[in-house]
Amino acid sequence: MMSLHAIGERELAATDSARGLTTEAAIREISPVLADNLVQHAFGRVFARTTLSRRDREMASVAILAAMGACEPQLDLHIEAALRVGADRDELIALAEHLSVYAGYPRSLNMLRRLRVALEAADLTPAGSLRTERIRDMETTVFDSRGEGPVMLLVHALGLDWRMWRDVIPHLTSRFRVIAPDLRGFGSAGQARPATGINDYAADLKVLIDMLTPEPIHVAGLSLGGTVALQLASEHPRRLSTLSVIAATAWPFPCVWRTRGSRSQEWNGSTDRAQPHTVVSRQRSCRERLGRSLCARLRGESRTGWLDRGMAGARQRERGSHAADDRRSHTDHRW
Repeated sequence: MMSLHAIGERELAATDSARGLTTEAAIREISPVLADNLVQHAFGRVFARTTLSRRDREMASVAILAAMGACEPQLDLHIEAALRVGADRDELIALAEHLSVYAGYPRSLNMLRRLRVALEAADLTPAGSLRTERIRDMETTVFDSRGEGPVMLLVHALGLDWRMWRDVIPHLTSRFRVIAPDLRGFGSAGQARPATGINDYAADLKVLIDMLTPEPIHVAGLSLGGTVALQLASEHPRRLSTLSVIAATAWPFPCVWRTRGSRSQEWNGSTDRAQPHTVVSRQRSCRERLGRSLCARLRGESRTGWLDRGMAGARQRERGSHAADDRRSHTDHRW
């Protein structure tokens, strides 16, 4: 059985890496009593309990220290620890915003300043900016990386929001101005009128594209986003330069719209539901591979290359279908 001291040191190392053990040693030189209490009680008994995950404990610690104020060294440590054990950048920003309601703006702004330092050190600062856009009958958040490159529109999957692309975006910004909106009914647009079909989403995106540029743009969509991108391309092919469809279907599922309409209030625009923290850490490596794949695919693509290949594929499938029909007819005739 592990001793309380060994359990405490394990939790301390997991939370604050090697620096935590160095801090313990420095405290022990002056006060062995405080060092033992820190390791055995705080980390050995309280932090080691599995009732709260390490991530949840660090989020709570950050909130408490930020609300207390005058705890900048400890706040810095726990912000870094929160990022290390799986807290998301946007969750910490939202925590600072939430803090303003209960602890006041000075505490909230102080936390935001310390958070910016930690994000810069971890190279997690945003690659662009967010803004609110009025699109048809709704308001939604749009990420914009800015820049002078051609526009690349990223369309997110069902149940997520623009943030699902966040780790892909850095792989694209050297060549594109990346745009990533929240679709109707998701993220910041959670309280918009529910979509009645794929064409509703496509109409929203067409308005956004027209607001951005008169030039053809690159579009990439995952899952629901890919189906929306296909609809957009079929209705407005001249507005697209390339199309990348990832893990999507070529047709909608009516049950999705019935569910979305009846449960629109349940989603209620909550970005917590849109992308739970358990999904964030599991998707990062996939996002990086996806970003590299998109870059590789788009190198040297012609404006109509995707359409030409799509039509060629459709013709090939049609020929195969006719050949199968002929074989079946011949077989029936012989029988």
